[in-house]
Amino acid sequence: MEMQDGPPRLTARRVRYRVHGPTSLLGKVVATIVGAAVLVAAFVFSLVVLAILLTGGLVFGGYLWWRTRDLRKRLREQQQVWAQQAAVQPEAPGRVFEGEAIRDTAPHPDGDGERR
Repeated sequence: MEMQDGPPRLTARRVRYRVHGPTSLLGKVVATIVGAAVLVAAFVFSLVVLAILLTGGLVFGGYLWWRTRDLRKRLREQQQVWAQQAAVQPEAPGRVFEGEAIRDTAPHPDGDGERR
């Protein structure tokens, strides 16, 4: 076995691929027509996909709207009931039930009506 000075050298042949564009006038015209056709096909495909997605979204939205109509009706009725109850039983003025402060409107003991 032969000893080497340093790590083994990995070698590979360099392979170069040359891509030549169309060199003749006919080749350039054909390449332009094919490129334009690919762009038009991609645009049409994107429009079809967009139309399908919009239609699916509208169908799903309509289905959801149809399925929740009873819930919306019950919520409107309950909101009217709450509004009627609030009109019949107004809260006491100056009282905060879900806070930390109670408003006191009594005059100051000095008699001038201002609180200091």
